[in-house]
Amino acid sequence: PLPQKNNLATKSDKILNIQKALKTFGYDTDPLDGIWGERTLSAVQQFRENYFLEFQVDHISEITRALQRQRDIITLHPDWPHIAKDKRFKLWIEQQTITSPKICRELLASGKTHQVGSLIDWYKFDRLKPKPVPLPRNGILKKNYHRGLAPLTITTRNDGRHYYLKLLNASNGSETLTAFMKSGSTLAEHVPTGKYELKYAVGKVWYGTRWLFGPETVFKKMDRVFDFKIQNNEIAGYRLELFLQVASHAETRKDYTFDF
Repeated sequence: PLPQKNNLATKSDKILNIQKALKTFGYDTDPLDGIWGERTLSAVQQFRENYFLEFQVDHISEITRALQRQRDIITLHPDWPHIAKDKRFKLWIEQQTITSPKICRELLASGKTHQVGSLIDWYKFDRLKPKPVPLPRNGILKKNYHRGLAPLTITTRNDGRHYYLKLLNASNGSETLTAFMKSGSTLAEHVPTGKYELKYAVGKVWYGTRWLFGPETVFKKMDRVFDFKIQNNEIAGYRLELFLQVASHAETRKDYTFDF
C-alpha cells in the first residue's frame, strides 16, 4: 500500500523535485505531477537499493538528502551510477580486504560524500592496477601557518615502511601540516600552540596521494590529543616515534580508511 503520512497523497513541490531528481538518475516517475504515486514509490525504492542506501521511503527530507548526497558523490566520480549498478562492484564489496564488507556497507548506506568517494577510489585502484610512483620528498609537504613556537619531533624506524602523516586541528579537523617521512627519517618542526590530532598512513610502495600505499596501506590515528602550550614560561612540545606494531595490523587497517 502507498504510504499516506507526511502529506504524500497531496500534490507537493517537494515531491515534484524528488521526481525530477529521480528522472536525472534514470528512473521513470512519469508523470511529473508532484503526487506520490506507484511509479514514484517504485523509483525511490530502486534508487535506495541500487545505491546501497537506508532511509524511509515515505520520508521526504530523507529522500531529498539522499539524492543530494549522491549528486555530490557523482561530482567526484561521474561514473558512480554505472559502478553502483555493476555486479563487479557488489562482489568487490563482499571480498573487501582493505577494511571489511560490513564497514563498506555501512559507509555506502550513510552516503557520506568524501568517504564514499574514497571507497570508489579503492575500487578503481583494483580495476586499474596503477603502477607505483617515486616517493615524494622527505619532510613537510604543506602547512597552513607561517611561524610556529612549539617543538615537534617525529622519528620513524628504519624498517622499510614510509609514513604519510597529517597534523589536524583538534577543534575543527583542519589540516595544520602534511608531511612525508621516509623509513628511518626524522622530522623536526615548530608548530603553533594549540591542540592537535595526528593520523598517518603507512606502507612500502607509494602510488601517490590518491591511493597512498595501495591496498596494503595501514591507516592509524593516535588515540590522544597533543596539547602544545606555553606553561610556566616554557613552551611544551612533543617527541614521537612512529612504528607499526605487526600484531595489530589487521585491526588498524580498518580504522580511518575512508576519511583520511
